[in-house]
Amino acid sequence: MFLLDDILLAPMKGLAMVCRQVEEAARQDLENQEKGAMCALGELHRRLETGQIDDKDFDTEEARLLDQIESLQKVLHPENKPDDVDDDEALARSLGNLIAPHGDEAVGGDSSRR
Repeated sequence: MFLLDDILLAPMKGLAMVCRQVEEAARQDLENQEKGAMCALGELHRRLETGQIDDKDFDTEEARLLDQIESLQKVLHPENKPDDVDDDEALARSLGNLIAPHGDEAVGGDSSRR
């Protein structure tokens, strides 16, 4: 009986394995996009601090990057959002650990520079 079950279920087990591999590849791609957007946000802050861009350009690009990061986080971590925390607080908390390229401070830690 077990041999018959193994023979009949073999195609389904193979399909399940392929689905898991596709899911893992998609997750890795989304995580890479999230890391890229966070690095771009850090670079954007650096460019503002060095005067390479003005506040208007910074605000526009920052809003785009934050929207991109937020949408990626909703897909990657749907279970991590507590009911009593709004989207902006959750995003700010998750970005709090992002370190500036030179390692001196957390990005967004000093809002007086804007």
